[in-house]
Amino acid sequence: MASNRPSKGKTQPRSEGRIPASSRNLPASAITSRSANNTGTSSVGASRKTTPTAPGKDVRPPDTRGVVGTRKTTPASTSQPIKPRSIPTTSQPSQPPSGAERTRKRPSPVVGTNSKAHSESPIRSRVHPKSSQTQNEIPSESTVTLDVASQVLAWQYMISTLEECHQNTKARVTKQLDEWDKQLVQEEEEIADVRVRFEVERLLDFLDEISDEKHAHEIPKLMVAFLHHGTACQKVIDDALKANGSTQKDAAQLRHCAALLESLGTSVRSVMQQQTLDRLTRHTGRLQEEGSELLRVMTSLGEGISPSSKLAHTVLVLTEVLQSRVANVATACSLVESCRTNLRLHLEIESLKLSS
Repeated sequence: MASNRPSKGKTQPRSEGRIPASSRNLPASAITSRSANNTGTSSVGASRKTTPTAPGKDVRPPDTRGVVGTRKTTPASTSQPIKPRSIPTTSQPSQPPSGAERTRKRPSPVVGTNSKAHSESPIRSRVHPKSSQTQNEIPSESTVTLDVASQVLAWQYMISTLEECHQNTKARVTKQLDEWDKQLVQEEEEIADVRVRFEVERLLDFLDEISDEKHAHEIPKLMVAFLHHGTACQKVIDDALKANGSTQKDAAQLRHCAALLESLGTSVRSVMQQQTLDRLTRHTGRLQEEGSELLRVMTSLGEGISPSSKLAHTVLVLTEVLQSRVANVATACSLVESCRTNLRLHLEIESLKLSS
């Protein structure tokens, strides 16, 4: 019993290591668990607190392996109290913290899900900042391709929309036109008899005016001369165009041009027929006035005859055609004259070459 008492010269241990009197009579398992709890709580703060030690003794952290459960403790008897462990002090450095303390102090490393990116991370860290900035500024080929594809898709969508609108509009317009055609056919069927009667009446009036004794001899001769004049003008104009496009530069071409000018002169003389047409136009004008007077008289008498003259309109149309023919003949004449001048100059140049 004397050996268990602490000596006066040694430092008294802390009261945490003693077992209270109330727990001496408890079973061994309860004492072991309580001592393990006490030891665990002391191991947590071992790195922060310092225990007073006697000079010449080592300071070691308490053994906490029993707390985790890897080391089994031997059951102690209930009759003997558990001796508090003395903490020897030595000059050796303190041991590193245990596994539990290391996991508490150090944060857990971040584990990446992508192993490829994790393996390439040291390579990326070696890239120069300038080169990485340049790579960020220059767009990649895939980005350019995506931009072009987006623009193409937008244009294609717009084109398809416009084509669809065009087709819809065309279908609506075609349908509307078909409906109008049907309506016109129905309306024409209703007035078909009236229209045929009106056309026949106009034709009969025109034939009556032509068969008049005053114009029975002049109108046929005038129409025959008009037709012959048109044929002659067409032939002369064709010959003038051929002469202008010919590449022959000789005297025969000059003779041909002279013959064309003579034919043009004869065709121009036939313009005198226009005076006859003007005289006929004035006469038809008087016929229109007389027809209007007769119309008023017939209307007053209740007769539905329409004496409107169609011969004047026919003569005016022939006069316009004759004027256009005269203009074409004058143009052909100037064309032949220019061609003749060019041929003369060409022959003079050739003669100068021969004389030299």
